Amino acid sequence: MKNLLIISLFMNCLMAHSQELFKLEKTLDGQFNLQSTQYDENDVYVDQIPYVNLTAAPCDMGYLYCTTCSGKTLTYTFISPEYELSTKQYTFELPSGYDLQTSYPTNKLTPDKSLLFFNTSRNSSGKQSCGIYDSKGKLVQLLVEGAYIAYMNSFLYRINGAYKLLVYKGSLVGSTIKYTTDVYNFQLPTNQVQSLEVERSPLRLKMRDHAISIPYSNNIHKAPLLIMDSNGSVIDSQQLHEVDGTAVVNISTYRPGIYLYKIGEQTNKFVVN
Repeated sequence: MKNLLIISLFMNCLMAHSQELFKLEKTLDGQFNLQSTQYDENDVYVDQIPYVNLTAAPCDMGYLYCTTCSGKTLTYTFISPEYELSTKQYTFELPSGYDLQTSYPTNKLTPDKSLLFFNTSRNSSGKQSCGIYDSKGKLVQLLVEGAYIAYMNSFLYRINGAYKLLVYKGSLVGSTIKYTTDVYNFQLPTNQVQSLEVERSPLRLKMRDHAISIPYSNNIHKAPLLIMDSNGSVIDSQQLHEVDGTAVVNISTYRPGIYLYKIGEQTNKFVVN
């Protein structure tokens, strides 16, 4: 009943034009980005700011995908680990005269894992538009329309309990482009986003000589591997130096139970018997 209520509230949020999915917090002069890593007072790497990668496929880790845009239609192609091919198409109700340029689909922001599309489009005059659309192609929220240059950062970073979306705009002043950065706050509770990453069935990973192997991918910021017990306390960590690979963890001192591992936004559980 509680989950149905959450989903209902979310759908009401999408349908109500008065309640936006992202709320504009600040407009800054110039192009700004977020520092994705954190350092202590001695300038030593501590951890990475959690983020949602809008360019990563909203499917199980290990699948390949690509997107192609034509007119107002996005073609979304998946290739499974067994190389089975599946294709879906989505057509969007873009502003009049605009064609799709880029699209980032994600299911990481909705409690029911429905897709949202972060789209950038362009018209014949070269003006650009940015907006968020649902899987039926309906506009959820228009962020920019008619700018000389407009595009969205492909990451949502979680800072002080809120996810931030950066939208860049450029206007032509003489022969110079003047940029501004809009900073938006995601309006749904953060724990709804986090729960999509941790509420999965525990993995029963292969164990050999009191060690387990944890595969990971798309770790572009080389975030460390963190191991947490059932209470959420970090009991082990390992620095990772590759974007894709396998981390080997010695579990000879681990007590039987369920543990949580985290690599950036990649999170799951595993069982030690």
